[in-house]
Amino acid sequence: MNKMTSFNEAFWGTDYLSTSGFDTMVKRVLDGKSLCKDMEGYFKQRAKMEADYSKSLANISKSLKSRDNIGQLEASWNALRCETDVAMTIHADASKLFSQLAEETRKFIEEANSKRKPSEEKMKKCQQVKATNYNKMTSAKKLYNQRCKDSDIAKQNYSLLKTSVTITAKDLDKARNQAEKCAEQADKADQAYQESVKGLEDARIQWEQEMVTVCETFQAMEEERINFSRDVLWAATNVDSKIAVDIDECGERVRTKLESCHIKDDICAFIEKFRTGEARPMAIPYENYYGVVNESHYAQI
Repeated sequence: MNKMTSFNEAFWGTDYLSTSGFDTMVKRVLDGKSLCKDMEGYFKQRAKMEADYSKSLANISKSLKSRDNIGQLEASWNALRCETDVAMTIHADASKLFSQLAEETRKFIEEANSKRKPSEEKMKKCQQVKATNYNKMTSAKKLYNQRCKDSDIAKQNYSLLKTSVTITAKDLDKARNQAEKCAEQADKADQAYQESVKGLEDARIQWEQEMVTVCETFQAMEEERINFSRDVLWAATNVDSKIAVDIDECGERVRTKLESCHIKDDICAFIEKFRTGEARPMAIPYENYYGVVNESHYAQI
């Protein structure tokens, strides 16, 4: 079985006054609008979150102090500080990108509304005209059937009275006039009924033409919405991927510094830069006030 790909083939129905096909399409378009609104809200929240995180990183960076590059550990620490600033910029840029996606989505929703509303309103008018003409036709048909029935009864009554031997001329004329009057009313009802059928058919044709237009319009809107939504969601995931890649590169630069950090090297670097000497202070000898050397004093010490 071939799958249907056209709204114009799928949203009709045999019920003369049914609007289920149109209502189904309208609901689909409105559901799509709700999804776009959710997407817009998500992008706005992500933009705020990325901006807040960027500000937090900025505050952290300001609180960190630079250290003299005595060894690779200090160099790694300073690299982490610098990469924190880079990460701050990465998340600030991500915030701008999510804000742009939110704005694009908002504009798309507005444009979709401008396309949907006129088509929806015009279609509803056509439905109302068709329903009004249907009710007129139904009433005209009912009256026509009643007038025909009255005319048949009047004709039968006149025919019976003509065969009666006791009927007076006056009563016979009265019956004939009644039959003629009922036949005339039936003719008028017949004409009114035929005109109502024609009016209904004109309204149905107009409705059908408008329904075709609405099917084409709404399908085009759905195709545009799916394409747009797919593109912006793809763009959003690309932002996330870029954040991950860029942040990983920040981490990799810090890791590269840390790979050069060796305990002995940093110890040696510190010693080389701040060494104060290799000779240790000598023992201070006891000096007797009277100049007498007391060797046992050293023994005690």
